[in-house]
Amino acid sequence: MKLSIHPRLPEVMQLLEEHFIQYDQGGLSAVYTQLLDFSGIASKEEQERLKPHLPCTHIRHLHKNYLQAVEKENTKHTALSLTTDLPIFIESSQGKDAPVVMVCAMDSLPTIPIKTGRNEYALHPHQNQTLDIKQDIGFWAPFSLIEHNQDANSLFFNQLLKSYSLYITDVYKLFFYIDKNRSDKNGRPVFSKSNSISTYRNQEIHSTLLLREIDLITPRCILTLGNNSGNALLKLYGKKLENWTAVHENGGLQIHHLSQSENAEKKIPMIAAPHISGAANGAKSLVLNHPDWRHLRGTQIEKYAQIVAHTILSNS
Repeated sequence: MKLSIHPRLPEVMQLLEEHFIQYDQGGLSAVYTQLLDFSGIASKEEQERLKPHLPCTHIRHLHKNYLQAVEKENTKHTALSLTTDLPIFIESSQGKDAPVVMVCAMDSLPTIPIKTGRNEYALHPHQNQTLDIKQDIGFWAPFSLIEHNQDANSLFFNQLLKSYSLYITDVYKLFFYIDKNRSDKNGRPVFSKSNSISTYRNQEIHSTLLLREIDLITPRCILTLGNNSGNALLKLYGKKLENWTAVHENGGLQIHHLSQSENAEKKIPMIAAPHISGAANGAKSLVLNHPDWRHLRGTQIEKYAQIVAHTILSNS
């Protein structure tokens, strides 16, 4: 998918540079330029050639809150494959006047490290071979949408883009794996994820960034995908998601109305949906099999996107 420039992207970049991460080779604007250019390449072969050359930066350029989280893990274990999916904007096929939906995801999922020995690691061939797996942070985009893959992610978002422009951001801006030097029953190394660390999840910096993003983008609606992102956002308002088996009145999705921090009188509808990944098939099936949606046609993921789009329209 071809990325676009949101009118308030400069302010978003300033927010990220002040509270999250800096890039010493032209600032985040240089990173966005490369991501935008990459998203405009249609050739899969050309994308694969250029992917290893996308920018990265050293962990010393992290804001202290994030750096301390990495350093804390490194005192006990090893933090690896650090990455950030920067917030992206994709313009609707309806054009610039289409309403904006803010999509909140949980985190990026970079390639799992290859462990070659105790405290020894290797990179996958398609990754930037100059990148230090312990010290560098790779820049990427949510759901790998800039790769133009015709996977479930692309089908889902393409359906939404028929009616809405999408601002897609992660609740937790930094993601990394953690090697705790243990193996599964088959002898394969097991890596934990940064979002499994409660002290990391509960850092105030996450809410500082997310609430400011909402203020800057002023979306028509907020869509959360998955329990973790839904609960992370609702926690800021003293709420939490219901059990999916108990949700019926909204066609299987959950609806909340959130106050904007700058204007307590104004409410933004938040629609919580099970994640689009296969891991959430159980919760998704409760939505797809709801009587309200029996008339829909298309693949499962296309119907799922239609349900979400209809719910956005009905609540915004």
